[in-house]
Order: sequence, then structure tokens, then C-alpha cells
Amino acid sequence: MKQLTLLTISLLFLISCSNNSEKVNIEFVEIIKKAETVNFLMGATEDELNRQPHRQNDPNYYYSDESALKVILDRAYQIRKYEITNQQFADVMYIGLESGQILIKNGDLYDPFGRQLLGIKHFSEDKYLGVQFGLEIQKEELKIIESKENWAAHAVTWIGAITYCNLLSQINGFEPVYDLQDMSWDHSKNGYRLPTEAEWEYAARADKRYTYA
Repeated sequence: MKQLTLLTISLLFLISCSNNSEKVNIEFVEIIKKAETVNFLMGATEDELNRQPHRQNDPNYYYSDESALKVILDRAYQIRKYEITNQQFADVMYIGLESGQILIKNGDLYDPFGRQLLGIKHFSEDKYLGVQFGLEIQKEELKIIESKENWAAHAVTWIGAITYCNLLSQINGFEPVYDLQDMSWDHSKNGYRLPTEAEWEYAARADKRYTYA
């Protein structure tokens, strides 16, 4: 079984299937080892739901997708220890721009299929979210807002996240996981990818039953 590795873009993560030395230094934490199978309770138990502020304010509050579900994880993977910063995200995007895999238009980043990778224009118009955003387009160039180099990158679209994964895979000599045309995931490739919901929750819980993990 191949080893998988996950990387974080703010709320987003990335997984790789190889232990090869990397050209871009990334620190990972091993979550599930090779040949290991993990059974865990995904979602929230009734007791955990009762402790949620929404349930306390409204006894009828209920989300079916939050109810507890037994899950089996049998794929080894690692997850990036820290969130991806604006600097780290931009460094990879610069390479994509130079190679023509990413384009700048309408004040934002797009892929060759015309799909938006960030949300610069949208978020810059929001006085609350805009101040937290660390990337901007100046004179058709991607720039990092001063002093926000080490802030976690956010407002990255799902397409932007998997594009980042593929580009980083190429940089580090791995096989890109995603087909960016139909957005499918090839399990046989050894590059970086986003975690599944179950993989992310298991890693976040750290083998504990924290209410808000």
C-alpha cells in the first residue's frame, strides 16, 4: 500500500502517496501507518450534539450529515503539520503562471478552462473578509499583501486547491493526482491531494472525542 500525505490550505488539505525527498520542504505528521486499519466514529454523537450552542438554543436543531457514523480507514496517509501560508501558496502559483498552467484575468487567477482559482475580486469587496485576504493582483501580477506572507491562505476555491496540489506534485517530482479537466482523482498516482472528509475528521480529532474537533 502506498503512503499518502496531506497538505493544508487553510481549511483545505493535501495528501501525497510517496516518501521521496521533496524539493519544496513540507513538514508532515503521520496519521495512519502502512498496513494499519482504523475504525472510528465519524460525526457527532447525540451527547455531543446536545452540547452544541445551536442545540441548546433550539432543542429541535439537527443536521443529518452531522450524526455519528462508523467509518473504516485502511489507507496510510500523512497530513501537513501547518496550514499553507500566502507565501507558500503564491510560490507555487508563480510557477503555474510561468508555465502557462494558470492565467491572470479579471483581477484574479484562473485555470485554462476558465475556472476561478481564488476569490480576490469577491473578497476584496467585502470589508470584513477582505482585510484577512493576503493575495492581490497588481498590474497583472500576483502579489502578497505586505506583512501577510505567513498568514494562512484562504478564499481558495476547490479548483484552486486541487490545482495547487497538482503543481506542487510536479515541483517535487511526484505524479499529479487530479485530472483537472474532469476533476477526477486517480488513486494510483503518488502526488498530493486533498483529504476525504473522514480522513480530515480523524486527523483533527487526534483519536479523541472533542466536541469541537
